[in-house]
Amino acid sequence: MNEELNKKLAEWAGFRQEKISVNYEVGRRVSYMSKPIYKTKEKKIWVEPGTPMPLPDEVLLSHELRLNPYNFTQSLDACFKWLVPKAILTMCNKTLTPFQAYQKLFDYWRKEPEFIISGYSIEEPALALCLAIEKLIDGDKQ
Repeated sequence: MNEELNKKLAEWAGFRQEKISVNYEVGRRVSYMSKPIYKTKEKKIWVEPGTPMPLPDEVLLSHELRLNPYNFTQSLDACFKWLVPKAILTMCNKTLTPFQAYQKLFDYWRKEPEFIISGYSIEEPALALCLAIEKLIDGDKQ
């Protein structure tokens, strides 16, 4: 469930998947002046919103490269960086003030029934926030 929810939230937040070719060393030729033998493998990576295409070399070479999206269901930092601002902006477009939007989102978060019914502990507030934001997303589609 968490992987599907992470993917849904990442796509909603504007992340996109891109295929890249990665060269990696698989061995060396047996000789005095041995050169490495490389293979090319395609990988899918998640690209943060606002990253231009094609991907610049500095993005491909950085340590920020993510093979998976942020783990929103386990990280409040990731939720507040990528999900909460978009959720508030979405709610403000429906004639709510920013204060009212924050209040509504935090009410959803606090009252999230799956958080209690499904047996999740209070130690997983990020999951509850993700479930509350998912309700807002699904509410927008109706």
